[in-house]
Amino acid sequence: MPTGLKDAGALEAEVRMTRSVHSGAILIVEGPDDARFWGGLVDTGACELVIAEGKVNATGAITRLDNSGFAGALALVDDDRDSLLGRGPLSDNLIRTDAHDLECVLLRSPALGRVLAELGDDAKLTRFVQTSGKPVRAALLDKGCLFGRVWWAAELIGHPIEHGIRQVQRYVRQQDWEIDEQQFWAAVVSGAQEPAAAGLRDAAAALPDADPWFVARGHDLVAILRIGLKRALGNIRNSVGPARISQLLRVAFQLEDLDACELGKRIREWEWRTQGFAILAADPFG
Repeated sequence: MPTGLKDAGALEAEVRMTRSVHSGAILIVEGPDDARFWGGLVDTGACELVIAEGKVNATGAITRLDNSGFAGALALVDDDRDSLLGRGPLSDNLIRTDAHDLECVLLRSPALGRVLAELGDDAKLTRFVQTSGKPVRAALLDKGCLFGRVWWAAELIGHPIEHGIRQVQRYVRQQDWEIDEQQFWAAVVSGAQEPAAAGLRDAAAALPDADPWFVARGHDLVAILRIGLKRALGNIRNSVGPARISQLLRVAFQLEDLDACELGKRIREWEWRTQGFAILAADPFG
């Protein structure tokens, strides 16, 4: 849902006002964190950023702009579960992340390794890989998908999940970085009648195979990673919260990481199609 005081119409007006003083590309992003991230990657002389205050605003505004023939505006939004639910793109001027959300894009990239080098403990990281037989990224994704499949199934069958249950860090044990599934399902059942909870379990088990990066939510993955970094993977203090880890991931992500992934390629394709409008910098620090 839209947040703050903006709606799609107000955002459209803001884009048009920006065009009155800027003839180049206009990049619409969902929120302030997205703006900080993309601000380090765009060509600041050629592209202006506009914050949508929500995905609904971004998609609505780009539709309005398209219908009026406005050129040079691109909206970047999280996929969320659009791909899983078969929701097609609404516009050639709207690009969705090539994973559930931006945090998933970052965690799939070399940025994760750079953050682990900063916050992790080498001996613990090595021991975890040897003991589990999995790289940290793969283990993290597996844990996130356990929850992601439940959220996906809940949306499909219309099963309400209380906000508190979605706080996945409650169900991750610090000592071994494993999910306490019994505790999780007990919490789900306590918030609903047993037949409904059983139906949710069955629906989650019946879901088709899908790209796990579209199943897991980035917010969940960061929360799970933080628990691992407190003991099993590192020694971070309680004061290092999920917001700090997300910030470090954004800072660690480089332009070459973007160009190597599908999201970056889609933006470059948009630039090629709309000759004269540039989004990304050749060198964000140059």
